[in-house]
Amino acid sequence: MHVMMYDTPHSMETAGIFGFLAGIGVAMWIFIVAIAILSLIGKWKMFSKAGVGGWESLIPIHSDVVAHNSKVSLK
Repeated sequence: MHVMMYDTPHSMETAGIFGFLAGIGVAMWIFIVAIAILSLIGKWKMFSKAGVGGWESLIPIHSDVVAHNSKVSLK
């Protein structure tokens, strides 16, 4: 059985474009994850310096309530 492969002039360009876009997507994902990790580390340290448990900064709504009640600030 012979399988015929059809190669158009645009198939390599299309593959290159999709590969490029996938690479940009992966790079953006890595960048966003790095920013999120740095943000969590900074918030943990800020809570620790304010005398509040750093773990409390990891719980979304709870961290806002604790920050408001304990006057956690950037001073």
